[in-house]
Parts: sequence; structure tokens; C-alpha cells
Amino acid sequence: MTVEEALYSATVEYQRAGRYMSVDSVRRSIHCASRLIADLQQHLNDFAPVHRLPPELLSSVFTLATHIPRRHENIFHFDTDPAAVYSRGRNNPTSHVTTITQICRRWRTVALSTPALWTFISASPSSDQYHAYLERSLSLPLSIFLDAGVAGLEDALSHIAPRLSRLDLTITTQPIDTVKPSILCIDAPQIRCATLLCSRDLFPYTLDEGGPDIHWVELFGRRESLLEALALALRTNWLPGNTFTHLTHLLLSCNMLISGTSRSGILALLNNTPRLEFLHIIHLGFNVAPGTSSVVLAHLRSLVIDTSISSSLLHFFARLSIPAHTPVAVLNTIEGGNAPLLDQLSPTTSLHIYTRGLTVQVVAKSASRDFLLQWDGGLGGWDHEFAPEVNKLITLSTVTSLKIALDTEEAIDLIGVLSELTQVSDLEMFTYYIGSSEASHPQHEDVLINIAIAGCCPALSRMTLTLHQPFKIPPSVISAATEVCRRRARTEKPIRRVVVQSCSRGSPPTAEETNFFRSTFAPYVEEVELLCVEPPPIGTSEPFTYWMVDDAEKHWSLYHRGKPTFLGPAVWEADSSNCWTAPRRERSMPLPLSLLNHSVPTSSITPYEGYTAT
Repeated sequence: MTVEEALYSATVEYQRAGRYMSVDSVRRSIHCASRLIADLQQHLNDFAPVHRLPPELLSSVFTLATHIPRRHENIFHFDTDPAAVYSRGRNNPTSHVTTITQICRRWRTVALSTPALWTFISASPSSDQYHAYLERSLSLPLSIFLDAGVAGLEDALSHIAPRLSRLDLTITTQPIDTVKPSILCIDAPQIRCATLLCSRDLFPYTLDEGGPDIHWVELFGRRESLLEALALALRTNWLPGNTFTHLTHLLLSCNMLISGTSRSGILALLNNTPRLEFLHIIHLGFNVAPGTSSVVLAHLRSLVIDTSISSSLLHFFARLSIPAHTPVAVLNTIEGGNAPLLDQLSPTTSLHIYTRGLTVQVVAKSASRDFLLQWDGGLGGWDHEFAPEVNKLITLSTVTSLKIALDTEEAIDLIGVLSELTQVSDLEMFTYYIGSSEASHPQHEDVLINIAIAGCCPALSRMTLTLHQPFKIPPSVISAATEVCRRRARTEKPIRRVVVQSCSRGSPPTAEETNFFRSTFAPYVEEVELLCVEPPPIGTSEPFTYWMVDDAEKHWSLYHRGKPTFLGPAVWEADSSNCWTAPRRERSMPLPLSLLNHSVPTSSITPYEGYTAT
């Protein structure tokens, strides 16, 4: 007899004798029927493709679907926002492994027998979850996220130290003196990544020159550290005194209140990182001390300095010896004194200036270096009007090529910049046409008018107007550009070539448009050319491209401002810098529903015995 026949016979028997059944008999029958339905549903789920996978392959799928959370994501965001406080109130990260264990018995069995899924622990050492994860992970290396204020922290770290691979430690305890550096002196031979940070408000803010001296701490029990990545945002007087022979990634938020950090502490730390590839510094404080020698970072691939006084930045950079073509990003620099310029060894020859709202972005390129300078107007309480002192950071008198794409917001004094661009021979300006609005591009008009009237950029010989739409330019911009050509034609250095190019290959200029532009500029220049340039591919600007060298996020996800987005026109992206990259997909990914079940919704699966929601 088949199962279907047996069920049919049971139904017929119930219809015949059901009226004579007692209440207890009905309940027992319902229980039996429920178990049978659950078994049938489980059997149906077994037909799903994922349930045909052997346990070893299913375990690999789980490992790909889960991940060790990047606790470093936005790790320094609180540090650049005075109003924010990093506290235990934020949600702890999770690898979501418990979700897998709640799908069905087989998945739970496979998950529990896969130690790699249980190696990330963010629970308190006194909790059952903490000890369960320790047991399930067997002897594999561990990644631990803990708060320094939890009870028994030092004992817990000492216990797991031989297995510790990564440590994310936050200090939210007040007073901060209750947290001793001895918690970091555990012997952890396998640790490769560490994040040590505390909230901004935990260190008393004073400008007393006699602040606490640096306490040099040998992290994780040995002088020669095997750490590969280290993020420090400490409001304590601790600094690591190790020799970091394997360190490639360093994120450092400087505590400028510590006596000595502003002078030799940073260089002393960097001098112990011979293989450093990525250096990211926030709140740089650096004053030149007599006899201060340079630090050689022969393997550095990227340098980012966020929020610093220009004198600190320039003196610090002058004492770094880094490879040619290493990209340098300088964010939100505040004017403060004079010092050797960033490009003193290789002066800038190409300058790109972009604005969006109150944000100013400058890409400066020389024969051996790419610089990104960016100011976010009003951020952190700084007045944007005092920020874009471009001429105090890079050499303008050697620039020969200038590209400009400006917003309608006046975020930078371009007139002051133009007055120093004495060698610019090639100017390209990107414009949008917004109907017939005369006020759509006041900054573009100002640039051209000052070139025409004030004599800025005296070496200019080629002018390119790049258009977003097919050969439509605001009339005021055309008038200003024509005036430049007309006035220069009377001098010994006329504009020799004007190029009008449209980012719309499918719409070549009409005869009428060609005649218009030629008749407008031809009386004053030797050559007028109309071009259709390749438009950017669909999706080029979404998602945005970031100033970020490959592998910069190997160990953590940078906070958003730490990887500035490209503000220029998409058509210029390929010509900006090799540093501009699209964000990679995170390693974690949701499992397709087709892998979860065959024809029965996941929500209809009857929980197995022992199921508990986490």
C-alpha cells in the first residue's frame, strides 16, 4: 500500500468512526497527523538543489554566505564628528551564522560541524554564547570584538590569546585610567589584525604643553610583532613600541594632547613599520624638532591625511621618503603657517578643479606624484572659506594643463588660483546647459572674464569647451569665451585653437551649429574644431568611484570620507588618476531563495525539536 492509499484509508475510517472518538483520541490523532505533515514537508524540502549537496560542499557555501564582520567600517567616523560618541549602545557586529542554524535540522548539523563559522565572537566573556562559540570553533584562530569595560576582560584575553587572530577592542569606560595597557600585553602569537579605539570624550581636552608623556607599550607580548593591520584611535597616552615587520595597513587617529606625539612619536612609530603599504592619519599634529630625520617607507602605496593644519601636514610630508607615484590624499586641511610645498620635489603640471555644493576637490598631477586635495565645506565646524588655500599646498606656477568643472555654489576663490597659473597653455572647461538660464554658470563666466580682462593664464593657447549635451552652451559662457579670444588676438599670445566637443557621439553637429561656432571664434583664432567624444558608459558614475588604491580595504572598510568620491564629470574619469576605483562587492552575500527550498516557503517549515530563536 502506498502512502497516498494509506492516507485515503485513514480519511475514510475517520469519516466513518470519527463521531465516536473521544477528545483525547482526537488530540492524539492531530498530533500524529501534524508530525506526518512535518515529515512530508521536510521530505519535500529535500528535493531542493541545496539539499542534494554533500555536507562538505554545503559547509563551503555557508562559509561564503557568512563572514567575519568588518567591525572597522566607519570606525573613525565618530572621531571626526565632535558631536558623536562611540559607545556600547551601538549594535554589536554579527556574522549571522545563527540564521543558518535555524533553517532545518540538516543545515544546523552541518553548521555545528563547521568550526570556521564560529570563529567570530562579539558576546561578553561571561555569556553562554561566548563559551558555546569557543567550543564550536574547536582550535581555529579567533576574531574577537569586545568592550574594555566588560568584567573579566584581561582573564578572557589571556585565555584565548594563543588562538587570537583579530581583536577589536573599544574603550568606553570612564574614567579611562581604569583600563590598563596590560590588557594588550598578552602573548598572542597568531594575531594579524587589531583595532584599538576609545570615544572622543574620554580624554580631557587641554592645550597644556605639559601633557602626559607617551607610554610605549609592546603589543601582544613580543617586541617583533606579526601584525598585518593596526587601527589606533586612542585618547590615552599609549603608543605601540613594537617593531612591525609585517605591518602593511596602519590607520592612526593622533592624540595631539600627548606630550611628544606631535614631535617625534609619529615618526618613531612609522620608523618601526618598514613594510607599510597603506597609511591613513586623522588629526595629524606635527611640529619640527631639531635634528628630526626622515622616515623611509619604501613600500608605501597610499597615503591619506584627514583634518590637519597645513604646517603640520607639510612638515610631516617633507620628512617622509616614499616611492614615486604613490598617491597622496589630503582632506580638510586648515591654513596654519608656511612650510615646504607638497610637490617641492616634483612640481605640479596638471591641475583638475571640481566643486559640488561646498565641497572642493583638486587633483594635482606631476611627473612622479598624484595628489588629491579636498575640502568639505562646514565639516567639523571649520569655515569652508578659509580651507581651499591651494597655492599654499602645491606649486601653481608650473601647471601647464587645467581642467575645471564647477557647481553653481561659490566654494573656492578661483580668481586667486588663476592669477598664479602663469604657465597654463591648455584649458578645458566642462559645462552643462540648463535651458536659457543666464545664472547657471556664474563661476565659469568669472573664470573666462578674468582670463580676458585681468590677464590670468597669459600662456594660454588652447581652450576646450566640453559639453554635457549635444553642442548646447549657455550663451553667457559663449560670450565670455569669445571675449577671451578677441582680447588675446590683440596681443602677442593669441588663443590658437578652440575645441568644442560634445559627450554625445550619436549626435554630430548640424551644419547650422558648425557654422555658428566657426563664425563665432574663427575671426580670433587659427583653428576651430568640433568633436563628438565618447560618452561615459551607462552606470559609470553609479556607484561612485572612490580615491582608493586596490587592497586598501583588505582588513577593514574605510569610513566614507576616508575614500573621497570623484566629483568630476564621468567623461573625465578615465583621465583622472589610477587611484579612482569602483567599490568591490563585500564578501558576504545573501543566499538565493532557490537554495533554501524547493516549493515550500521557508516560513512554512515546522521548527524542529530544540529550535530556539536567537
